[in-house]
Amino acid sequence: MGKVILSGYIDIPENELEVVTTALEKHIELTRNEAGCLIFEVTQSSELSTRFTVYEEFTDKAAFESHLARVKASEWGRVTGNVKPHVQYRGTERITNNLKVIQHAWHFWFGLSSVFTVVKLSVVVAYFTPK
Repeated sequence: MGKVILSGYIDIPENELEVVTTALEKHIELTRNEAGCLIFEVTQSSELSTRFTVYEEFTDKAAFESHLARVKASEWGRVTGNVKPHVQYRGTERITNNLKVIQHAWHFWFGLSSVFTVVKLSVVVAYFTPK
């Protein structure tokens, strides 16, 4: 099996931008030093400060899976819980399918959080509305 390539962008909540960008420096350093990492580029958008383009290449599926395991257990993994990924994977169908499930779960969680926020706001408005 050949290289695994990830490309796309991530959106960082504005209120978490400083914490995430601080952790990003170490994440880039650690990732570039991983066995099997060929390219790892993360660039902040000039138009939207909370968006970062991402391009990664790993020698094979094993190197990419090792990277994912390290990320999960790292400071970067901890501080990026609210980051919205918009990425595509090429090189291995199984990883692509598993990560799509994770991405869909994130989208579901953010959607559900929005619904609860609207419901809470509706309850507060209804409570304070004169009858």
